[in-house]
Amino acid sequence: MAHAEVEERQLLKAMTWWDGFVVALANPGFLIAALAASIGVLGTTGAFVLWTISVLLGALQNNVYAEMATMFPQKAGGISLYAHEAWRKYLSFIGPVATFGYWFAWSSVLASRTSHPSRRKCRTSSALNSDSSSISNSVSVMAERTVR
Repeated sequence: MAHAEVEERQLLKAMTWWDGFVVALANPGFLIAALAASIGVLGTTGAFVLWTISVLLGALQNNVYAEMATMFPQKAGGISLYAHEAWRKYLSFIGPVATFGYWFAWSSVLASRTSHPSRRKCRTSSALNSDSSSISNSVSVMAERTVR
């Protein structure tokens, strides 16, 4: 008779604060560009209010996510896993609903960004060249008519 032995696995916790710092280094460039754009659109006071609210909501989300991560240190994490673990004794379908909602929202944003008219490619260079040659032909024909 065959015998299978399953060993207990644990997640590796090898990241340090320095790893998180290096990953976060890309954010300041994006934030400065977004801050400049929001000041241009909303003005100084409006941008200050918007960014203050955004920072407060971000800090709240970080605290909630960190709390969930410390409640379930043996789990890999993620919105759907934390929702399932937190609500499992009340409603078992919250995890799948949270997963669907999370990925549906991301998919909708990605789909709307790729189908937006400003994201579509312009006409090809051959089409532009044929248009410019037909325009130059039209101009020369008009010039001949006015000379006659």
